[in-house]
Order: sequence, then structure tokens, then C-alpha cells
Amino acid sequence: MIARASPEELQLAQLSQQLIQAQEGERRRIAQELHDSIGQSLTAIKYTLERTAELQRQARHEDARALVVKTISRVRETIKEIRSIAMDLRPSVLDDLGVASALGWLCREFAETYAQFHVDTDISAADSDIPDRLVTTIFRCAQELLNNVAKHSKAQHVSIRLARQPTNITLAVCDDGIGMPQPDSSGSFGTGCGIRNLRERAQMTGGHMVVGSAAIGGSWVEMNWPLEGN
Repeated sequence: MIARASPEELQLAQLSQQLIQAQEGERRRIAQELHDSIGQSLTAIKYTLERTAELQRQARHEDARALVVKTISRVRETIKEIRSIAMDLRPSVLDDLGVASALGWLCREFAETYAQFHVDTDISAADSDIPDRLVTTIFRCAQELLNNVAKHSKAQHVSIRLARQPTNITLAVCDDGIGMPQPDSSGSFGTGCGIRNLRERAQMTGGHMVVGSAAIGGSWVEMNWPLEGN
């Protein structure tokens, strides 16, 4: 007799499949960007350099010089594109600063970009408190949560908190905006793609997410990851 999988095993299998699909989708996106953007830029640079060499052979030095200047500009643009792709994979600020410090930087950037928000930042966790496996996840989740506030909340105040408790790491974002939609029949908030992706990202990294809407307005999201050994 074949034993049936438990609900927990089925959920884990589903999450694993979603992770594989997400990874494959990301690989396809990066491959497409490399082909369409970087590949075409390098092809154009190669052609321009070949044309420059030909002009030099013909002693048309002024024309060659103009092409060199154009090529330098295209190389700079290509470097920016490569950095942008690398930033999508893993923001360099995480390696430069650490996730707690990078989160402070992210909040300052958010406040400068969206001047209509008053941003409160409470980062009590230190960089050394965050396991390496969670560094990129926490930063990406904070990015997405702040983007959601900017796009949908119509808030005036937003607060973000990163803390280390004895047994877990907590990331929380709340605002005083229009709040979340009413919960569905299952009692779940936030069926939108952004919230669903955040919930799946938390689950795939061993954490969980709780979403709520305050009675007086506004919304809050709390994400928790248990620390290993607890």
C-alpha cells in the first residue's frame, strides 16, 4: 500500500516546485537581457572598432577619433547595463554595507524619492545577526514592501523595523494609508501578486508572513524567520 503524503509534505513539494519555476524564470529573463541588451551593445562596439581601424588605415584620423569617442560612450552605457543586471541578482550594497546597514540606506533612498512620506526606521538588528541565507531575501522583501506602500497605500507615514529576537529575525512594515482589502472567505488578506510573492518568498526561506489592516486605517506586514538551532 502506497502511503499518502501529508499536507505538510505536499506544501513543501509545491513550494519547491514554485522555487524551481521562479529560478528558471529568472534565468530566462537574465539570458534575454544579456542577449537583447549586452549582446547587441557588444556587437555594435565591435563594429565601431573595426570601422575605426579601417578609418585609421585610410589616414582619416578625425573620423576615426569621432568613432572612438562614440565607442567610449557606448562602453560606459554597457557597463551601466551590466551593473543593473548584477544589482537585480544581488545588490552590491549588501556586500558593501551588510543587510542591516543596507536597509538603512534603502529607507533613506525611499524617503528622498518619495518626499510625501514620513519614514520611521527602527533597525536594531546588526549585520552579524542576519544569517547569510537571509541577507538577499530580507533586502528584497523590504524593497517590495516599500514599493507597495508607495504604489497603493496613499499613506503619509510608513515605518520599517528589523529586529533580532532570541529565536527569530523580524521584518515589519506598517503605514497609515487606506489599508488592505477585506479578508476573503478563508480569512486571508492580500491575494494580489505582490503579497502572494512575498508570502512565498518567506515560506521558501523557512519563514512566514502575517498581513493585517488596522481598524483605524493603514496596514501592516510582519515577516519572521526562525534562527537555526531554535
